[in-house]
Amino acid sequence: MTVGFISVMILRVGQRILPAFAGMRMLWSTKLMFAGLAFVTLGCTLCVSCEIIAYQGYAAWAWSILPISALCELAGFTI
Repeated sequence: MTVGFISVMILRVGQRILPAFAGMRMLWSTKLMFAGLAFVTLGCTLCVSCEIIAYQGYAAWAWSILPISALCELAGFTI
């Protein structure tokens, strides 16, 4: 659970700190960064909630959501 949400925190802080250290300008697109963070957050939320449901055996449909959550996180990191 913490790995995904901590990575969002690192990405959020890194977008402001790293350009200052490199002597570069700020982000190329803040909307694109927001979209990436939204996908990663959505993927993490889906993963955590469906893992609890699936591993406890409460609902079998949760197993089919887990690959979708992984694709959301992958899309967010790619963006």
